[in-house]
Amino acid sequence: MIMPFTFGEHPLNEGQLVTVPCAVVEGDSPVSLQWLFNGQPISPRLRVTLVQLGERNVILSISSVEARHVGIFSCVAENAAGTYELSANLTVNGAVCASCVLLGLV
Repeated sequence: MIMPFTFGEHPLNEGQLVTVPCAVVEGDSPVSLQWLFNGQPISPRLRVTLVQLGERNVILSISSVEARHVGIFSCVAENAAGTYELSANLTVNGAVCASCVLLGLV
């Protein structure tokens, strides 16, 4: 099971720092963790930093939020028992996630 995470109740402002953990709090080892952005592995051009802290924790950090970051970030944990995914929507004041509109999420 993944510890719930959020980007906050209100849209972020451009230039704001955001950091969220993907932490597995229950489940058998070994566990592999991965962050996704709109269902895809996070691309280096997105300018997101991922920091692995042991086997059960990966921190996602964006030093300066931009419109390009608007979308759905998902933490995926996988072990021999299966896969568990938890997602949160990152919103930025004045920005719209094009893929979110196509998926009917906004």
